[in-house]
Amino acid sequence: VATSLRSALRHCETAWLFTASDFKTLIFPMMVFAAVVSPRHDPPALACTVCWLWFHLFQFNVSNQSYSADEDIVNKPWRPLP
Repeated sequence: VATSLRSALRHCETAWLFTASDFKTLIFPMMVFAAVVSPRHDPPALACTVCWLWFHLFQFNVSNQSYSADEDIVNKPWRPLP
């Protein structure tokens, strides 16, 4: 159980490293916009919105880094893919 938990935390950290630098420029502004224009303002709806935004950001960052790894090694060395 401890090994599985450690592995899951490692995967969460890896995912965080891919997206951490984009939270203040993408996730937060889009979340504010979604909260303002959404007809639903309950916490579960906002949590779903954050997850949806984050999954798309994660996919975009992984795809983007796989095409420009040399550039990202210089610009964003904390990202996990070489």
